[in-house]
Amino acid sequence: MTVQAYETFAYLDVEKTGSSFITGFLGEHVAERPTRERMHGMLEWSPPKDRVHVISVRDPVGAYASLYAFGCMGKGAMAGSIRRSGNGGLYTGRPEGLSGWLEFVLDPRNARHLDPRGYRWSGAHRCAGIMSFRIARLAVPNPLLRFRRARTPEEFLAVYDRYGVIDETIRMETLREDLEAFVRRYEGRIRWRRPADEVIAALWREHPRNMSTGLDRDELRRIAGRHRADILDREPLLTRRFGY
Repeated sequence: MTVQAYETFAYLDVEKTGSSFITGFLGEHVAERPTRERMHGMLEWSPPKDRVHVISVRDPVGAYASLYAFGCMGKGAMAGSIRRSGNGGLYTGRPEGLSGWLEFVLDPRNARHLDPRGYRWSGAHRCAGIMSFRIARLAVPNPLLRFRRARTPEEFLAVYDRYGVIDETIRMETLREDLEAFVRRYEGRIRWRRPADEVIAALWREHPRNMSTGLDRDELRRIAGRHRADILDREPLLTRRFGY
């Protein structure tokens, strides 16, 4: 299991955003007692008001490409859900298969085949893509109830703005820089195992962890880029609140 919350802060580990790297880094260097453990788990209905909440995000184009590659390896809850629906052939094991997979995943009519199931149960599929929902379900307490009445991207964002608890954001594109800034900013509030300078030095020595391998990454990025407009059109939270 992955540590979600410590005594003074909680890391909300969105899939395909460098969460394995961040979780490992925090587990090694934070000296505080873990208070809650659940991989990609939702917040308590009433999270502590004085707890810092930090989330990791990623350009949704790269996130979708990585999610497809992960599924081609036979890994991930999304791939399992899609295969159980009888659509496993979308994972062709080739970069060019990304186009058909994206068409399926971005279509709100297929929400019942995607993971997490709350995507469809909450009704969020009507106004946001799966990547925006994955962030929102971790950032908003009791998300399945609160997003139920959202019918438009604007209503979806209004729920996020009213109930979201995010204090800090780590972008995968600037992961080490953002983690370093986080350590510096909370040097006196979070208890680290070593002085901040030593923690940061260790951060820059750490090798990145790529959980999605086996496909030509350059070709995958090229194909994903062709669908950028369609992807961003379905991701209001990542475009309008995180600037992608």
